Amino acid sequence: MNNYFYNKLNNKNYSQDFLASIEQFANNNKIQIYVLSNPLTDNKYLYSYQYAYIILTPKKKITFVQSSNDSKDKDAFEDYMDDVKLDIASISDKFDFREHLGRPRQWNNLFKVAKEREYHCFENLYNEMKVNEQDFKKIEILISLFIGSINDASSISLQPEINLLDKIKNKVLLFDTDQTRFIYDNVSLQKKSIRIQGLSGTGKTELLLHKLKDLYLNDEESRICFTCHNHVLADTLRKRVTSFFNSMKVSQQIDWENRLLCVNAWGTRNNASSGTLRRICEFYNVSFYSLREVGSFNVACKKVKDAIKKNKDFDYAFTYMFIDESQDFGEDFFNLCELVTEKKVYIAGDIFQSIFESPSQRSINSDYLLSKCYRTEPKTLMFAQALGMGLFEDNKLWWLSKEQWELCGYNVKIKNGNEYELTRDPIRRFEDIKDDYVSLKMVREDDYKSAILEAIIQLKKEYPNITCEDIAIIYVDSENYIFNEAVMLGDILKEKFGWDYNLAYENKKVVPNTIFISNRNNVKGLEFPFVFCFTTQIIRDHSYRNTLYTMLTRSLLRSYLIVQEIPSSEWGNKILQGMKNIREKHCIQVIEPTQKEKDLIMSEFRMARRPKSLHERANDIFKELHIEFKYQQTILDTLMNNEDVRSNQITDENLKEKLEVLYKVLFS
Repeated sequence: MNNYFYNKLNNKNYSQDFLASIEQFANNNKIQIYVLSNPLTDNKYLYSYQYAYIILTPKKKITFVQSSNDSKDKDAFEDYMDDVKLDIASISDKFDFREHLGRPRQWNNLFKVAKEREYHCFENLYNEMKVNEQDFKKIEILISLFIGSINDASSISLQPEINLLDKIKNKVLLFDTDQTRFIYDNVSLQKKSIRIQGLSGTGKTELLLHKLKDLYLNDEESRICFTCHNHVLADTLRKRVTSFFNSMKVSQQIDWENRLLCVNAWGTRNNASSGTLRRICEFYNVSFYSLREVGSFNVACKKVKDAIKKNKDFDYAFTYMFIDESQDFGEDFFNLCELVTEKKVYIAGDIFQSIFESPSQRSINSDYLLSKCYRTEPKTLMFAQALGMGLFEDNKLWWLSKEQWELCGYNVKIKNGNEYELTRDPIRRFEDIKDDYVSLKMVREDDYKSAILEAIIQLKKEYPNITCEDIAIIYVDSENYIFNEAVMLGDILKEKFGWDYNLAYENKKVVPNTIFISNRNNVKGLEFPFVFCFTTQIIRDHSYRNTLYTMLTRSLLRSYLIVQEIPSSEWGNKILQGMKNIREKHCIQVIEPTQKEKDLIMSEFRMARRPKSLHERANDIFKELHIEFKYQQTILDTLMNNEDVRSNQITDENLKEKLEVLYKVLFS
């Protein structure tokens, strides 16, 4: 069950029964409620008065509660309230929200005062915390300043929104209970590794950035490493760290390489700061191992760990370690990180991918489980996962246990032993979306370009202020046809709407004032209000279905799935019925597979997971780089002089780099 109550009180001078009634009310009604002694945004905000606390919840007055019955405390309580308001005003100024809120006297009417002893049940107080609807946004801004969930002031407007698109763009985002716990709660000192698991879009990386910022500023002698599996993501993370520090008004310059290292996990021999493993080897003066020497990253980590343990003069290489996309690593890397890190190792990963990689594992080792997805409207998320796992089909591609469904954020009801009803809790970001809003559409159309054109025309009528930046068009297939098609589609859109287009598979980034057009390889971490996914046909393949799920969940408001060919009318009807259930009943209704069917699912999964041959891997990369067939064999023949390539021991990243370089050298 999701928890909607967050308690951060510095003492126990309050009624346990009343606090329990707040928690019960929050969870029963699925309303986020925070109870604090002081603002969390900075640990300098502490107060001497110990008999008061603050209740925060969206769309309600911020309420100061006095827990003391002593009339002599009146002045001290009033001083406490004044001090809190002054500190919030200071935070408001720091993050440029004075223009939205004004000075404290202008938002003093958004606060309420209550005495704890006068309320036996929180619901009575909640009903008295009413605030005018025009002040809802101000309340949410104030809450964000209290809990440190800082939004970009320039992107928030107090003006009434014209339509749903404006409401979603203009939403003040607030940490939920699990996110707030991770940032501010102290964990067991005996536990060195802290694991965060969540679906894509639950805010894992953002939380790592908040924790990193706090540790960097508050532990001034610390040495921190932020790492992930590949070069591209490491480069993105480094840019995000810089951008995040700027948005949080951090005046202290980042001391890159010395105090903060942000690199991929492995590295190269000729640069001591090129990777986490390489830096560790340099620090302890032990041998560094390349892929060619040991065959895998796990083996390299184990060898380095064993060598370090023999070191008599041991010291820690890092004070803290942050690992993103942990599902890309094995335990040997985590064990090495624990060994060389003095205080804490923070490990964030995708819960769905973790279950997918270890299908027999019923529970996932997690200290913080993030089950609320803020990127995708819940009905779209449910449809995308159901389609990706083949839940609408007689022969399913994948199945989760009841415990695994719950880990992925689903509420599970089982009827008659095998009839599953899967639902998700509502998300505050999407609370303005009405129940009958159509957040996903599936279209069978040979002329997909016309279908996209017509849909955009309708979107412009529905949302007059829509811009080209609000739309992404993604080709789900891996075939080379998409590259010519993408250009033709872009030209059509430019002629019709005057929009420039960005071929993201060429420049690998989002370009302002353009419509985003890409293949499936360049959308990781991105989100758009509207997403069009095109595929010639939906095929029964694990990798393809996982891609389809990932692409459909890039949208905030609506995803369009355009298909040229459907296997059969019966199959199509089952998909449409599944979609109808999700739209109307807000649930996935599915029959649990029999044990025989589960065995078949596992057998197909193992077959799909077999290691690819060098030619299969190269063919995938040729498609991604849209290198014509007539050049491919010459490039491969030249590449076979490399021993790592011949033995198929080269990483995908290095193989792609070599293929791309050879193509340019030989044929450009």
